[in-house]
Amino acid sequence: MKRILPLLFTALCLILCLIPSVGMIAAPTTEPIGNERLSGPPSITNGDGSFNLSYFTELGSYFGKHFALRKEAIDADAKVTAGVFGTSNIDTVTVGCDGWLYYTSSLNDYLGKNTMTSREVSDLVHNLDMIRRYTESKGTGFLFTVAPNKNTLYPEHMPYYDTLKVSDTHNRDLVNAALKDSDVAYVNLFDLFAQQSEVLYFKRDSHWNNKGALLAYNAVMDALGKSHDDYAAANVSRRKDFTGDLAKMIYPAGSEKEYNDDYGAEDAYTYVTDTESVEDTLIQTQNPDAAGKLYMYRDSFGNALVPFFASAYGEAAFTKGYPMLLENDLDAYRPD
Repeated sequence: MKRILPLLFTALCLILCLIPSVGMIAAPTTEPIGNERLSGPPSITNGDGSFNLSYFTELGSYFGKHFALRKEAIDADAKVTAGVFGTSNIDTVTVGCDGWLYYTSSLNDYLGKNTMTSREVSDLVHNLDMIRRYTESKGTGFLFTVAPNKNTLYPEHMPYYDTLKVSDTHNRDLVNAALKDSDVAYVNLFDLFAQQSEVLYFKRDSHWNNKGALLAYNAVMDALGKSHDDYAAANVSRRKDFTGDLAKMIYPAGSEKEYNDDYGAEDAYTYVTDTESVEDTLIQTQNPDAAGKLYMYRDSFGNALVPFFASAYGEAAFTKGYPMLLENDLDAYRPD
């Protein structure tokens, strides 16, 4: 019996180790995690028939993203790492207190580390002013705004990083001050959101929720001086159906849903483009009951803004495409 138990234990360990690779035959991982992109299996030969010297390296990368039960393994590791050690098992997500998650790329700004130089701030404002002057020469108005980082607004849920702060000066302070003294039309969302007592960002996502997006939308529309529905009288439905982007990265097998408000803005417009989701690079909409033409350069914070702005304009276009081909875009869309 003493000799059988070690053999059984060894056999069990070998079986467990073989599950990820052998399991690929029946149930390989076929869906990406987070923002990653999955590729097909590597080829042994190159296009000219020669041996692919990078084959084994590429095969290792392929296995690393396709082995069986990958999501479940990463999820289990993340829960143990976060629950026991209070830290993250992936570089892109920072585990905060009380189940909060933050986007790690915002950490430098939170710590006041590697902030923009005075020259970089000056260049930023200069470039924005060039855009303003060009758009105005085409008869188009221009307005600029920045979405605040979540840890800027809700630092109380950040982990021990608070003790590592280098400076109390942040990029937002430098940019806000420079834009205030410029001719660039700018909406300061940092101060606006800081004045709100309610949390307007998701707990396990890097972005604002729909109520936060509505606050930003109303501020921008007020600054533009355009008549719009502020949704104060909207029949709002509240549903627990949202899964955060950070939760998908760190807990790919599934995470608790979060509440989000639905204001019914999607009912007011239709898509001109063959749109699959608000993540699409280019989205065009039309609303026959509204006036005006909008062109918006945006990032992922614009996902929740699209329904509000699309409902407020007769024609609207939203792009995440880079580089920003300003001259071509203005000529093609001729926005207000």
